Amino acid sequence: MDKQSKGMALLLACLLIIGIGMVLHSWRMIIYSYIFALGLLLTISLSYYIQKNKIFIFIPITCSVLFYSLFLLADRLGLGTPLAGGESTTYILGVVPTTAVFLYGIASMILVVPLLYAWSHRHQETVKTVEQKQTVKTS
Repeated sequence: MDKQSKGMALLLACLLIIGIGMVLHSWRMIIYSYIFALGLLLTISLSYYIQKNKIFIFIPITCSVLFYSLFLLADRLGLGTPLAGGESTTYILGVVPTTAVFLYGIASMILVVPLLYAWSHRHQETVKTVEQKQTVKTS
């Protein structure tokens, strides 16, 4: 089984866990499996570039780690409270800490991830263009 097939099998396992989480009404099973699937999809889609330049592996790893850490932080801040931290008397930029994590952290990451993805494709296209020009000049 090649690497992409293994990746697709892992993606299927993630989707099954997400489905089980939906049946069991467990948002943690759903969201953490979804984040893993996100990193896996980024890795699969960038696999061509990763094979040519190993530095591109940092994009899916960084995105997954940042999303995991932000969701774990929000989960930790709201753990054990009836309103998931909504009754907190501490405010960060005018909102309670759990809302601040979602609003300022996770929402920002939702904008950053596609930009990183687009940058990686643009960077590789630039590298290809330079290589093609060098090949034409040497011919």
